[in-house]
Amino acid sequence: MSRLLEVRNLGVGLPRDGRVLRIVDDVSFGVDTGETLGIVGESGCGKSTTGLALVRLTPRSSWPHLQGQVLFEGRDLLQLGESELRALRGRDLAMILQDPMTSLNPVFTIGDQIAEAILTHDPAAASQIRGRVVEVLRQVRIPAPESRIDCYPHQLSGGMRQRVVGAIAIACRPRLLIADEPTTSLDVTIQAQYLQLLKDLQRDLGMALILITHDFGVVARMCDRVCVMYAGQLVESAPVREIFRCPAHWYTAALLGGMPRLDRKAERLVSITGAPPRPDRIPAGCRFAPRCPQAGADCEAPPPLSPLPGGRQVRCWRPCPGTPRPERHPS
Repeated sequence: MSRLLEVRNLGVGLPRDGRVLRIVDDVSFGVDTGETLGIVGESGCGKSTTGLALVRLTPRSSWPHLQGQVLFEGRDLLQLGESELRALRGRDLAMILQDPMTSLNPVFTIGDQIAEAILTHDPAAASQIRGRVVEVLRQVRIPAPESRIDCYPHQLSGGMRQRVVGAIAIACRPRLLIADEPTTSLDVTIQAQYLQLLKDLQRDLGMALILITHDFGVVARMCDRVCVMYAGQLVESAPVREIFRCPAHWYTAALLGGMPRLDRKAERLVSITGAPPRPDRIPAGCRFAPRCPQAGADCEAPPPLSPLPGGRQVRCWRPCPGTPRPERHPS
C-alpha cells in the first residue's frame, strides 16, 4: 500500500468574542490506499471538524486559522485555491455527512442531484447521464433504480436517503471517502447492511476510507487502524486489534470499558465522570486529567504524542499497564 493522505499538525481555530478557540489542535495521522481509518471519541471532541477540515469545508471564518498540512498525494489541500479544491472534491475526495436530509436538496429529484455530481467533473457524460445515475443507484443497492431516480428525498425512507448520499459521494469513484457518522439515523438492521455496503464499495472501487464515529463496535467491524480524539487532540492511535487488546490511554480504556460485551460478565459498565472541557476552558496540562482517576502532579504539564512500538502513539505521562514503553519522546 502507498500513503494516500498525510495529515501533519492540523489545527482548526474559530474566532469567538475577540479570541480564537482551538477546536482541533495538533492532529497528525496518515491513510494508505485501500485502508480504513477510524476516528472515534465523544461528541464535541473535534472528530467531525477534523473531517471537514480535510476537504476545507469548515466555516469560512476558520480558514485564516487553519494550521498544519493536509497532503493528498503530496499536494497540500490547505494551500490550494477554491477552484483547485472544487476540482478535487467529489472526484478524488468525497464526504458523507451525518444527516442525509440536510445534505439533500428537497426540491430536486435524487437523480438530478447525483447527475450534478457526475456532470461537474465529467461534462461529456451528459448524453448517457441517466444510465450512469441508474448504475450508481444500483451500486448502492437502491431497489428499482429506474423508477427511484425520479423520486424526491421526502419520498424515500431514512435508509434509502442515506444510500443516496453515499451514491452522490461515490458517483465519480473517489480515491478517498470520508464518512461522518454515516449510520446515525439508521436502525440496527439497516446499519449493518449499510456498513457492509461501504466495505463492498471500498473493495470494488479501491478507495481509502476515513470513518468518523463514536461507536467502537463499528470501529471493530470496519477499521484497520483507529485514532482516538479528546478535546480536539489525538490521544491515541493504534491498529484496531492492539487497541482492543491493550489500550494505552486511560480515556481509550474508559471508552472500551463502557461497551457491553457478550463474552464477559460485568455487573456494572464503566462510566467516565464529568464532561469534556469546552473549547474556551481547556486545561493547561493534560486535557483528560480532570476526569482521569490516574492523574498525578506530572499531568499538570501537557503530554506529547509519543511513539510506541508497533506503530502506536499515545499522549499520556502514565500509560495504562501493559502498554509498551515509548520508543522516544519527541523533542
